[in-house]
Amino acid sequence: MISVTVFIVIITGSIASIIVVEAASRYGMTIAFREFARTGVPVTLVSLLVAAGWPWLTAASGISELL
Repeated sequence: MISVTVFIVIITGSIASIIVVEAASRYGMTIAFREFARTGVPVTLVSLLVAAGWPWLTAASGISELL
């Protein structure tokens, strides 16, 4: 999971990222690597924390028995 998530931080690591940057360029906006990483790094870290904590959260709340 970490190997897949790390590529989301890089503009060329995900087809969705490339589409967003291309769409922005059509409207005259330029998204540099640092700008992209400024949002991509925190989102990636939060996603990893949620994914890592999910089994613990579901076990503690009893949700795993319902699934």
